[in-house]
Amino acid sequence: MNKIYALHRRNSMKLCLRAETKPFEKRRALSPQDVAKLKQQNISILVESCPQSIFSAEEYAAVGAEVIEKGAWKTLPKEWIILGLKELEESNEPLIHTHIYFAHCYKHQEGWQALLKRFHQGGGQLYDLEYLVENGRRIAAFGYWAGYAGAALSWALWQAEKQGALSSFDIPYSFASVDALQAHLKAFYAQDELSAIVIGALGRSGKGATDFLKSMSCSVAEWDQAETQKGGPFPELLSYDLLINCVLMTSPNPPFISKELLTHNKKLSLIGDVSCDPTGPYNSLPIYTQATTFDKPLVKVNESAHNLYVMAIDHLPSLLPKESSEDFSAQLLPYLLDMSGTAWQHADDWFQRFIRQAITAH
Repeated sequence: MNKIYALHRRNSMKLCLRAETKPFEKRRALSPQDVAKLKQQNISILVESCPQSIFSAEEYAAVGAEVIEKGAWKTLPKEWIILGLKELEESNEPLIHTHIYFAHCYKHQEGWQALLKRFHQGGGQLYDLEYLVENGRRIAAFGYWAGYAGAALSWALWQAEKQGALSSFDIPYSFASVDALQAHLKAFYAQDELSAIVIGALGRSGKGATDFLKSMSCSVAEWDQAETQKGGPFPELLSYDLLINCVLMTSPNPPFISKELLTHNKKLSLIGDVSCDPTGPYNSLPIYTQATTFDKPLVKVNESAHNLYVMAIDHLPSLLPKESSEDFSAQLLPYLLDMSGTAWQHADDWFQRFIRQAITAH
Protein backbone atom coordinates (compact mmCIF):
# COMPACT_ATOMS: atom_id res chain seq x y z
CA MET A 1 0.00 0.00 0.00
CA ASN A 2 1.52 3.36 -1.00
CA LYS A 3 1.84 6.18 1.51
CA ILE A 4 -0.78 8.59 0.19
CA TYR A 5 -3.41 5.85 -0.08
CA ALA A 6 -2.71 4.72 3.46
CA LEU A 7 -2.94 8.25 4.85
CA HIS A 8 -5.85 9.52 2.82
CA ARG A 9 -8.22 6.68 2.03
CA ARG A 10 -11.19 7.91 0.08
CA ASN A 11 -13.67 7.91 2.93
CA SER A 12 -11.45 10.24 5.00
CA MET A 13 -9.73 12.24 2.27
CA LYS A 14 -9.55 16.01 2.70
CA LEU A 15 -8.45 18.03 -0.31
CA CYS A 16 -7.72 21.75 -0.61
CA LEU A 17 -7.44 23.29 -4.08
CA ARG A 18 -5.05 26.17 -3.46
CA ALA A 19 -4.95 29.41 -5.41
CA GLU A 20 -2.24 29.98 -7.99
CA THR A 21 0.09 32.91 -7.31
CA LYS A 22 2.01 33.16 -10.58
CA PRO A 23 1.06 36.33 -12.52
CA PHE A 24 -1.40 35.71 -15.38
CA GLU A 25 -1.96 32.08 -14.30
CA LYS A 26 -5.69 31.44 -14.68
CA ARG A 27 -5.65 27.65 -14.72
CA ARG A 28 -6.78 25.41 -11.87
CA ALA A 29 -5.85 21.81 -11.23
CA LEU A 30 -9.52 20.88 -10.83
CA SER A 31 -12.55 22.14 -12.71
CA PRO A 32 -15.85 22.75 -10.90
CA GLN A 33 -17.46 19.75 -12.61
CA ASP A 34 -14.72 17.44 -11.32
CA VAL A 35 -14.90 18.95 -7.84
CA ALA A 36 -18.56 17.93 -7.94
CA LYS A 37 -17.55 14.35 -8.77
CA LEU A 38 -15.16 14.27 -5.81
CA LYS A 39 -17.89 15.62 -3.53
CA GLN A 40 -20.18 12.81 -4.70
CA GLN A 41 -17.61 10.36 -3.29
CA ASN A 42 -17.76 12.02 0.15
CA ILE A 43 -14.37 13.70 -0.24
CA SER A 44 -14.05 16.93 1.75
CA ILE A 45 -13.16 19.81 -0.58
CA LEU A 46 -11.93 23.31 0.18
CA VAL A 47 -11.27 25.72 -2.68
CA GLU A 48 -9.20 28.86 -2.23
CA SER A 49 -10.61 31.99 -3.79
CA CYS A 50 -8.45 33.09 -6.72
CA PRO A 51 -9.51 36.29 -8.52
CA GLN A 52 -7.45 35.49 -11.63
CA SER A 53 -8.86 31.96 -12.00
CA ILE A 54 -10.77 31.05 -15.17
CA PHE A 55 -13.38 29.50 -12.85
CA SER A 56 -15.08 31.77 -10.33
CA ALA A 57 -15.49 31.04 -6.64
CA GLU A 58 -19.23 30.96 -7.26
CA GLU A 59 -18.84 28.10 -9.73
CA TYR A 60 -17.06 26.00 -7.12
CA ALA A 61 -19.52 26.94 -4.39
CA ALA A 62 -22.39 25.95 -6.68
CA VAL A 63 -21.17 22.34 -6.71
CA GLY A 64 -20.85 22.17 -2.94
CA ALA A 65 -17.24 23.17 -2.28
CA GLU A 66 -16.45 25.44 0.65
CA VAL A 67 -14.57 28.51 -0.59
CA ILE A 68 -11.80 29.87 1.64
CA GLU A 69 -9.40 32.80 1.39
CA LYS A 70 -6.32 32.69 -0.81
CA GLY A 71 -3.37 31.31 1.16
CA ALA A 72 -5.54 29.77 3.87
CA TRP A 73 -4.09 26.31 3.13
CA LYS A 74 -1.12 27.23 5.33
CA THR A 75 -3.37 27.21 8.42
CA LEU A 76 -5.09 23.88 7.72
CA PRO A 77 -4.37 20.79 9.84
CA LYS A 78 -1.68 18.44 8.59
CA GLU A 79 -4.10 15.82 7.24
CA TRP A 80 -5.28 18.06 4.40
CA ILE A 81 -3.85 17.37 0.93
CA ILE A 82 -2.91 20.60 -0.84
CA LEU A 83 -3.41 20.50 -4.62
CA GLY A 84 -2.14 23.15 -7.01
CA LEU A 85 -0.35 23.57 -10.31
CA LYS A 86 2.61 25.92 -10.24
CA GLU A 87 5.32 26.47 -7.65
CA LEU A 88 4.69 27.60 -4.11
CA GLU A 89 5.70 31.12 -3.15
CA GLU A 90 9.26 31.30 -1.85
CA SER A 91 9.49 31.05 1.92
CA ASN A 92 11.54 29.49 4.70
CA GLU A 93 8.47 28.10 6.45
CA PRO A 94 8.52 24.30 6.98
CA LEU A 95 5.94 22.41 4.90
CA ILE A 96 3.81 20.07 6.99
CA HIS A 97 1.20 19.00 4.42
CA THR A 98 1.03 16.54 1.58
CA HIS A 99 1.39 18.66 -1.57
CA ILE A 100 0.54 17.77 -5.16
CA TYR A 101 1.85 20.20 -7.80
CA PHE A 102 4.56 20.82 -10.40
CA ALA A 103 7.53 21.55 -8.14
CA HIS A 104 10.31 21.57 -10.76
CA CYS A 105 12.99 20.45 -8.31
CA TYR A 106 14.20 16.99 -9.39
CA LYS A 107 16.61 18.22 -12.05
CA HIS A 108 18.55 20.35 -9.59
CA GLN A 109 16.81 23.51 -10.77
CA GLU A 110 17.50 26.72 -8.92
CA GLY A 111 16.11 26.52 -5.37
CA TRP A 112 15.53 22.74 -5.41
CA GLN A 113 17.50 22.07 -2.25
CA ALA A 114 15.88 24.84 -0.21
CA LEU A 115 12.40 23.65 -1.19
CA LEU A 116 13.02 20.01 -0.29
CA LYS A 117 14.58 21.03 3.01
CA ARG A 118 11.30 22.78 3.84
CA PHE A 119 9.49 19.46 3.36
CA HIS A 120 12.08 17.71 5.50
CA GLN A 121 11.80 20.28 8.28
CA GLY A 122 8.01 20.15 8.36
CA GLY A 123 7.57 16.43 7.78
CA GLY A 124 5.50 17.13 4.67
CA GLN A 125 5.28 15.11 1.48
CA LEU A 126 5.54 16.08 -2.19
CA TYR A 127 3.87 14.28 -5.07
CA ASP A 128 5.19 16.11 -8.12
CA LEU A 129 2.62 16.02 -10.91
CA GLU A 130 5.40 15.57 -13.46
CA TYR A 131 6.37 12.28 -11.77
CA LEU A 132 2.90 10.80 -11.41
CA VAL A 133 3.72 8.23 -14.06
CA GLU A 134 2.02 4.98 -15.03
CA ASN A 135 3.35 2.62 -17.69
CA GLY A 136 6.01 5.17 -18.58
CA ARG A 137 3.54 8.00 -19.25
CA ARG A 138 2.41 10.90 -17.11
CA ILE A 139 -1.14 10.41 -15.87
CA ALA A 140 -2.04 14.07 -16.38
CA ALA A 141 -0.37 16.69 -18.53
CA PHE A 142 -1.00 20.02 -20.20
CA GLY A 143 1.22 19.00 -23.09
CA TYR A 144 -1.25 19.36 -25.95
CA TRP A 145 -2.36 22.83 -24.92
CA ALA A 146 1.20 23.94 -24.13
CA GLY A 147 2.18 23.03 -27.67
CA TYR A 148 -0.91 24.61 -29.20
CA ALA A 149 -0.57 27.86 -27.25
CA GLY A 150 3.20 27.99 -27.73
CA ALA A 151 2.87 27.63 -31.48
CA ALA A 152 0.07 30.22 -31.58
CA LEU A 153 2.06 32.80 -29.66
CA SER A 154 5.23 32.06 -31.64
CA TRP A 155 3.31 32.40 -34.91
CA ALA A 156 1.91 35.78 -33.84
CA LEU A 157 5.33 37.00 -32.71
CA TRP A 158 6.90 35.88 -35.99
CA GLN A 159 4.26 37.78 -37.95
CA ALA A 160 4.85 40.88 -35.81
CA GLU A 161 8.62 40.66 -36.30
CA LYS A 162 8.19 40.24 -40.04
CA GLN A 163 6.09 43.43 -40.14
CA GLY A 164 8.56 45.34 -37.93
CA ALA A 165 5.93 45.60 -35.21
CA LEU A 166 7.55 43.78 -32.30
CA SER A 167 7.85 46.96 -30.25
CA SER A 168 4.07 47.35 -30.30
CA PHE A 169 3.23 43.66 -29.92
CA ASP A 170 0.26 43.19 -27.64
CA ILE A 171 -1.87 40.11 -27.15
CA PRO A 172 -4.32 39.18 -24.38
CA TYR A 173 -2.81 36.94 -21.72
CA SER A 174 -5.69 34.51 -22.11
CA PHE A 175 -8.65 33.72 -24.32
CA ALA A 176 -12.08 32.38 -23.46
CA SER A 177 -11.76 29.62 -26.04
CA VAL A 178 -9.72 28.26 -28.94
CA ASP A 179 -12.19 29.87 -31.34
CA ALA A 180 -11.63 33.26 -29.70
CA LEU A 181 -7.86 32.85 -30.04
CA GLN A 182 -8.10 31.92 -33.71
CA ALA A 183 -10.42 34.83 -34.43
CA HIS A 184 -8.03 37.26 -32.72
CA LEU A 185 -5.00 36.02 -34.63
CA LYS A 186 -6.75 36.22 -37.98
CA ALA A 187 -8.12 39.69 -37.24
CA PHE A 188 -4.98 41.36 -35.92
CA TYR A 189 -2.01 39.69 -37.62
CA ALA A 190 -0.75 39.39 -41.16
CA GLN A 191 -0.98 35.95 -42.70
CA ASP A 192 2.47 35.81 -44.30
CA GLU A 193 3.51 32.30 -45.26
CA LEU A 194 6.21 30.73 -43.15
CA SER A 195 8.06 27.45 -42.93
CA ALA A 196 8.08 25.82 -39.52
CA ILE A 197 9.60 22.77 -37.87
CA VAL A 198 8.32 21.05 -34.74
CA ILE A 199 10.78 18.94 -32.75
CA GLY A 200 9.04 16.28 -30.68
CA ALA A 201 6.12 16.24 -33.10
CA LEU A 202 4.82 12.83 -32.00
CA GLY A 203 4.35 13.80 -28.35
CA ARG A 204 1.45 15.60 -26.71
CA SER A 205 3.01 19.06 -27.02
CA GLY A 206 4.25 18.42 -30.52
CA LYS A 207 0.79 17.36 -31.69
CA GLY A 208 -0.72 20.53 -30.26
CA ALA A 209 1.92 22.69 -31.96
CA THR A 210 1.51 20.89 -35.27
CA ASP A 211 -2.29 21.13 -35.14
CA PHE A 212 -2.14 24.89 -34.64
CA LEU A 213 0.42 25.53 -37.38
CA LYS A 214 -1.54 23.44 -39.87
CA SER A 215 -4.72 25.30 -38.93
CA MET A 216 -2.93 28.46 -40.10
CA SER A 217 -1.88 26.78 -43.37
CA CYS A 218 1.81 26.72 -42.45
CA SER A 219 4.29 24.35 -44.05
CA VAL A 220 5.34 22.12 -41.13
CA ALA A 221 8.24 19.68 -40.88
CA GLU A 222 7.74 17.14 -38.09
CA TRP A 223 10.80 15.80 -36.26
CA ASP A 224 10.91 13.26 -33.48
CA GLN A 225 13.37 10.68 -32.14
CA ALA A 226 14.18 9.23 -35.56
CA GLU A 227 15.44 12.61 -36.73
CA THR A 228 17.25 13.66 -33.53
CA GLN A 229 18.80 10.38 -32.36
CA LYS A 230 22.14 11.07 -34.07
CA GLY A 231 22.61 14.10 -31.83
CA GLY A 232 22.94 17.80 -32.58
CA PRO A 233 23.67 20.50 -33.29
CA PHE A 234 21.54 20.36 -36.45
CA PRO A 235 22.44 22.90 -39.18
CA GLU A 236 19.26 21.97 -41.09
CA LEU A 237 17.15 23.67 -38.41
CA LEU A 238 18.45 27.00 -39.67
CA SER A 239 16.60 26.54 -42.98
CA TYR A 240 13.18 27.26 -41.39
CA ASP A 241 11.53 30.53 -40.39
CA LEU A 242 10.11 29.21 -37.12
CA LEU A 243 11.19 26.41 -34.80
CA ILE A 244 8.96 24.95 -32.07
CA ASN A 245 10.82 22.78 -29.56
CA CYS A 246 8.60 20.34 -27.67
CA VAL A 247 11.33 18.05 -26.32
CA LEU A 248 12.20 18.20 -22.62
CA MET A 249 15.51 16.41 -22.13
CA THR A 250 15.93 14.21 -19.06
CA SER A 251 19.50 13.04 -19.70
CA PRO A 252 22.66 14.53 -21.22
CA ASN A 253 22.47 14.95 -25.00
CA PRO A 254 24.14 17.25 -27.52
CA PRO A 255 22.08 20.43 -27.99
CA PHE A 256 19.78 20.87 -30.97
CA ILE A 257 21.24 24.33 -31.60
CA SER A 258 24.42 25.91 -30.25
CA LYS A 259 25.64 29.50 -30.16
CA GLU A 260 28.43 28.57 -32.54
CA LEU A 261 25.94 27.14 -35.04
CA LEU A 262 23.97 30.38 -34.95
CA THR A 263 26.90 32.35 -36.32
CA HIS A 264 25.88 30.79 -39.65
CA ASN A 265 22.15 31.54 -39.30
CA LYS A 266 20.64 33.35 -42.29
CA LYS A 267 16.91 32.58 -41.94
CA LEU A 268 15.64 31.24 -38.60
CA SER A 269 14.13 34.23 -36.80
CA LEU A 270 12.06 32.81 -33.96
CA ILE A 271 12.20 29.79 -31.65
CA GLY A 272 9.26 28.84 -29.49
CA ASP A 273 10.73 26.72 -26.71
CA VAL A 274 7.67 24.98 -25.33
CA SER A 275 9.89 22.74 -23.17
CA CYS A 276 11.23 25.89 -21.44
CA ASP A 277 14.02 24.51 -19.27
CA PRO A 278 16.73 27.20 -19.50
CA THR A 279 18.14 26.55 -16.01
CA GLY A 280 18.04 22.76 -16.24
CA PRO A 281 21.25 20.79 -16.79
CA TYR A 282 19.95 19.12 -19.98
CA ASN A 283 18.65 22.18 -21.83
CA SER A 284 18.57 21.28 -25.53
CA LEU A 285 18.70 24.96 -26.53
CA PRO A 286 21.56 26.48 -24.48
CA ILE A 287 21.32 29.77 -26.33
CA TYR A 288 19.33 31.65 -23.68
CA THR A 289 19.39 31.67 -19.88
CA GLN A 290 15.99 32.70 -18.56
CA ALA A 291 12.32 32.13 -19.20
CA THR A 292 10.23 34.87 -20.75
CA THR A 293 6.78 36.14 -19.77
CA PHE A 294 3.53 37.12 -21.44
CA ASP A 295 4.30 40.82 -20.97
CA LYS A 296 7.90 40.35 -22.22
CA PRO A 297 7.62 37.24 -24.39
CA LEU A 298 10.94 37.39 -26.23
CA VAL A 299 14.64 37.35 -25.54
CA LYS A 300 17.07 38.18 -28.33
CA VAL A 301 19.93 35.79 -29.12
CA ASN A 302 22.88 38.07 -29.77
CA GLU A 303 25.13 35.34 -31.15
CA SER A 304 22.94 34.81 -34.20
CA ALA A 305 24.07 36.23 -37.54
CA HIS A 306 20.40 36.79 -38.42
CA ASN A 307 17.95 38.44 -36.01
CA LEU A 308 16.74 35.62 -33.76
CA TYR A 309 14.40 35.65 -30.78
CA VAL A 310 13.34 32.98 -28.30
CA MET A 311 9.88 32.73 -26.74
CA ALA A 312 10.11 30.59 -23.59
CA ILE A 313 7.08 31.03 -21.33
CA ASP A 314 6.72 28.30 -18.73
CA HIS A 315 2.93 28.48 -18.33
CA LEU A 316 1.78 28.56 -21.95
CA PRO A 317 -1.48 26.62 -21.44
CA SER A 318 -2.77 29.57 -19.42
CA LEU A 319 -3.32 31.27 -22.78
CA LEU A 320 -6.27 28.85 -23.07
CA PRO A 321 -7.09 28.33 -19.40
CA LYS A 322 -10.56 26.83 -19.75
CA GLU A 323 -9.76 24.06 -22.24
CA SER A 324 -6.41 23.26 -20.64
CA SER A 325 -7.81 23.15 -17.09
CA GLU A 326 -10.78 20.99 -18.03
CA ASP A 327 -8.54 18.60 -19.95
CA PHE A 328 -5.97 18.31 -17.16
CA SER A 329 -8.62 17.95 -14.46
CA ALA A 330 -10.35 15.13 -16.33
CA GLN A 331 -7.03 13.29 -16.65
CA LEU A 332 -6.18 13.69 -12.95
CA LEU A 333 -9.63 12.91 -11.51
CA PRO A 334 -9.49 9.07 -11.66
CA TYR A 335 -6.22 9.10 -9.72
CA LEU A 336 -7.67 11.28 -6.98
CA LEU A 337 -10.66 8.97 -6.70
CA ASP A 338 -8.33 5.97 -6.39
CA MET A 339 -4.88 6.60 -4.91
CA SER A 340 -3.90 2.94 -4.69
CA GLY A 341 -2.11 2.84 -8.04
CA THR A 342 1.57 2.72 -8.90
CA ALA A 343 1.69 6.33 -10.11
CA TRP A 344 1.60 7.63 -6.54
CA GLN A 345 4.33 5.23 -5.46
CA HIS A 346 6.45 6.31 -8.42
CA ALA A 347 6.17 9.97 -7.40
CA ASP A 348 6.97 9.11 -3.78
CA ASP A 349 10.09 7.22 -4.84
CA TRP A 350 11.37 10.35 -6.58
CA PHE A 351 10.61 12.48 -3.55
CA GLN A 352 12.43 10.16 -1.17
CA ARG A 353 15.46 9.99 -3.44
CA PHE A 354 15.84 13.74 -3.81
CA ILE A 355 15.00 14.72 -0.27
CA ARG A 356 17.93 12.55 0.81
CA GLN A 357 20.12 14.43 -1.64
CA ALA A 358 18.86 17.78 -0.37
CA ILE A 359 19.60 17.13 3.29
CA THR A 360 23.05 15.65 2.66
CA ALA A 361 24.27 18.08 -0.05
CA HIS A 362 26.46 21.00 0.89
